[in-house]
Amino acid sequence: MNAPAKMENNKIDEYMFSWKNYFRSIWDELFMLVRFNLMFVLCCIPVVTIPAAITAMHYVFVRIARGEKPSLRKDALPVFKREFARSLLMGVMILIALMVSVTSFLFYIRLAAGNILFMAPAVISGSIALLVFLMSFYIFTMLALLDLPLKAIIRNAYMLAILNIKYSLCAGIYILFIAGIGVLLFPHTVPLSLMVLFSLAIFTAAYFSYYGINKYILKNRDNDADTPDAMESVAGLSGIKKGGELAGSDISDQVV
Repeated sequence: MNAPAKMENNKIDEYMFSWKNYFRSIWDELFMLVRFNLMFVLCCIPVVTIPAAITAMHYVFVRIARGEKPSLRKDALPVFKREFARSLLMGVMILIALMVSVTSFLFYIRLAAGNILFMAPAVISGSIALLVFLMSFYIFTMLALLDLPLKAIIRNAYMLAILNIKYSLCAGIYILFIAGIGVLLFPHTVPLSLMVLFSLAIFTAAYFSYYGINKYILKNRDNDADTPDAMESVAGLSGIKKGGELAGSDISDQVV
C-alpha cells in the first residue's frame, strides 16, 4: 500500500474508532439497534440461541461502525446459522468460567473478613472473572469474522483483552453501567430493555473489540504489506464469506 493510501486509511480508522463516531453511529442507526434488540429478545426465549444471536449482532454492529447498512436477512441470519454450534459452546464455556470465578470471589471475600490472607485468592478470582468478561467481547467478534479453531480464538481473545486493555475496560465499565441501570431500576426499565439496552451493550462490545482487532492486525498487515511474512490481502467486510475478513489468520502470530 502506498503512503497516501495508508494516510487515508489511518484517517478513516481514527474517525471510525472515535467516541464521536461511537455516539453518532448509535444516533444514526437507532432504529436499526431497536430492530436487532427485538430480534435478540426473541432469541432469548429458547435460551440456547442466545450465544448465536450475540455473535450475529457483533457482526452487524461492526458493519454499522464501519458506516455500512447490514440487514437482518442477508447478514445476521447467515452468521447466526453458521456459528450456532460454536457460539453455543463458547457461550457455555464463558458462563461456566464466570460462574466459577465470581462464586470463588464472593466466597473468599467473605472469608477475608475474618482472615486477611484470604484476600489474595479473592483478588485472583476477581481478576479471572474480569478477564473472562473482557475476553468474551473479542470471542464473539472473532466468531463472527474469523475462520479460526476455538482454541486459537480463546488464545487471541486473551491477548487482545490485555493489549487493548484501555478500550477493553472502557467497554466493560460501560456495559456494566448499562446492566446496572437495567437491574437497579427494574421493572421500570423493562420497556427500555426490550427496545434498546441489549443492543447498546452488544454494540459497545463489538465496537471496541473490533478496534483492537483493527489496531493489532489490520494495521500491522498494511504496514508490512511489502515484507515476505506479511498477511495476504483480504476482502473488506462488505464481501465477507465464511470466516470473515481475517479468515485463516491467527492473531497470536501477528501481534508484536
